[in-house]
Amino acid sequence: SKVKINEDLAEVFYNDSGKLKEVKKKLFSSFVIEDKKPHKLPLILATISKEGVKEWK
Repeated sequence: SKVKINEDLAEVFYNDSGKLKEVKKKLFSSFVIEDKKPHKLPLILATISKEGVKEWK
């Protein structure tokens, strides 16, 4: 998985669709702002706050 951090927000990308369900479960128990519906790789799972990124790592 990969996290791209901007000043206040981050987008989380995931390249393994096999583990997508497990990863989304972890993500959405954190600080998710916006749910994305990924259709192709790399998958953009969510936009979250920097605090959420720290919690999720």
